[in-house]
Amino acid sequence: MKILLRILITLVLFEIILGYTFYLKDSSKLTGNYISSTLRVLNKIKSKDPNKENENIKLIEKKKLDLTCQEIKNFNQVLQVADMNFYRRAIKFQTNLSFLNDGNLDNKFIIFIAGNSETFGYYQEEQKRIHLILQKKLNNKFSSKDIYVLNIADEGQLINDHIKTVNNFSKLYKPDLVIFYTGGNEIKIPHFFKDMVNADNSLNIKNEHWYSLFKNKSNEYQKCLNERIFLTKNNYKKEHPSLDIPSYIKKGFYKIKSSLIKKNIDFIFYIHPFNNKIVGDELLRLNFKKLQNINIADEGFINLSNKKLNLEFLDNFHTKDSKLISNRIFNDILIKYEKKIYNKIHKKNN
Repeated sequence: MKILLRILITLVLFEIILGYTFYLKDSSKLTGNYISSTLRVLNKIKSKDPNKENENIKLIEKKKLDLTCQEIKNFNQVLQVADMNFYRRAIKFQTNLSFLNDGNLDNKFIIFIAGNSETFGYYQEEQKRIHLILQKKLNNKFSSKDIYVLNIADEGQLINDHIKTVNNFSKLYKPDLVIFYTGGNEIKIPHFFKDMVNADNSLNIKNEHWYSLFKNKSNEYQKCLNERIFLTKNNYKKEHPSLDIPSYIKKGFYKIKSSLIKKNIDFIFYIHPFNNKIVGDELLRLNFKKLQNINIADEGFINLSNKKLNLEFLDNFHTKDSKLISNRIFNDILIKYEKKIYNKIHKKNN
């Protein structure tokens, strides 16, 4: 019995070691499911001549490089498509366990806050982040425990990421109100997009998703894409329409509005405050000026980037002043939605 146990322990250790070597490297990218590392090694050993197979792949790819675009277009390609965020990344969210343990959310008023690292609370005390202060203030105002504020923001996100996160998370918990608090990463879009196209990713200008060859075996496909549809490193330039910050934000705002109206969800969209002493290259400062001048004639749009709010900034847009920001959002919510909140949380008593 002891011998059998030792054998089993040895096999488990062997699998763990191989897991760190192979699985963590790329198996989730291939299928999203666990692939036994032991089986993968055995499969490689079974291959007749892996070196020869690799040589054949290289020959095929070399032949592709010599082909014209007309010929390349007829080749089958294994592609992948993603948002700006990491491919198939889980949705990150912040709340307390009272929300998770609440078995009946029918009469609860649920608010999402979507945004970037500032909204996530990057430099803020963990128990004093925007969503927690806002949740406490709202529940105190309505003498209630039935208002939940969930923070679904994440570092590095852009407006298109917020839309996808809200849409996906709404399948689990439908919000009554969504707060978008964003803008910091938008002024860096030209830098982000340049890095993306140089890494052989191509932006579909129409649907605003990124396309690339799976495993990036060849970057020659980019030269054969329709430049009226795709932004690639072959047609990248600073004044390209897809890099226009006001246009990107306005398009994102109306995409949000259209999506949430269909779902009967209210929203407030903020461009968050910035440090007036923007640090960075000339393009970054120019984009900040453009951001300050954005004005959308809609009651759901509020541009705080051109307001003096007496915030103490740590860099271009991060601040520790979560209380001041929460107060501003709290007051705006009351002006627009106080009656709706009251009716929802007191519905059970009617």
